[in-house]
Amino acid sequence: FLTHSPTRYAELLREKLEKHGAQAWIVNSGWSGGPFGVGERMSIKTTRGCVDAIIDGSIENTTWETDPLFGWELPTSVPGVDEAVLKPRNTWPNPEAYDAAEKKL
Repeated sequence: FLTHSPTRYAELLREKLEKHGAQAWIVNSGWSGGPFGVGERMSIKTTRGCVDAIIDGSIENTTWETDPLFGWELPTSVPGVDEAVLKPRNTWPNPEAYDAAEKKL
């Protein structure tokens, strides 16, 4: 069990990353293309392509866009990965529904 709030653990992670000059990556290996029942799980091939690009460093050679709500950076391309899945909002049939779901997070 976790004794602190999730925000505290996020702060601790940030402190460790800064202290050690490390990087952290969020890879969506879950759902995309709509809410549960509408979209689908990311394929193993897509997930593996993202992880491979992180490990071999090729992801560093792309351009990035900043998510307006969370502020994290999204790659515009990853070798071997369909660019359509890299911007989650564009995978939903109704982008406004994505915006509403994102704000609930």
